[in-house]
Amino acid sequence: MADAHGACLYPGAPTSVPPLSRRGLLAGVAASSVLAPSIMTLGPDPVLPLWREWQAGMVQAEVLRSEWSCLEQALLQLVGANRFEETMKADAPEAGALLDIEKRQLELDRSLDTLVRTIIAQPSQTRAGIAAKLALALELADPAERTDPSWRLVQGALNELSALD
Repeated sequence: MADAHGACLYPGAPTSVPPLSRRGLLAGVAASSVLAPSIMTLGPDPVLPLWREWQAGMVQAEVLRSEWSCLEQALLQLVGANRFEETMKADAPEAGALLDIEKRQLELDRSLDTLVRTIIAQPSQTRAGIAAKLALALELADPAERTDPSWRLVQGALNELSALD
């Protein structure tokens, strides 16, 4: 598990999944709200249900991170900072809820990764599907990279595509 800054909280934490910041989640929600009217009005596209499932999964990930944070604070108060890692490594009963969240997060991360791969492989059949893919690309991009010309071009294309409907 990672903290809000992406730092690992304990050894052995998964490193293959980039941390999702609240800023990143809100940016994704903002991008999806721009797309929502155009996506809802167009015909079916095989990408759209996958994209909506991915969005729901990201909300679920944020809920898990919030639960983790609350439980982590409670455990730190219970066992102290010096014994926190030891408690987590030992699978102590006090850490059970955190370990459960960690397991659920790993399963969710795998599911979201599979969804992204499926969305990439699935051809879009409507402008809404293309817009959903562009929005997903922006949501997956590192916020620091979004100022690069290539990402600004993607954002501009997404805005223009959304304005067509």
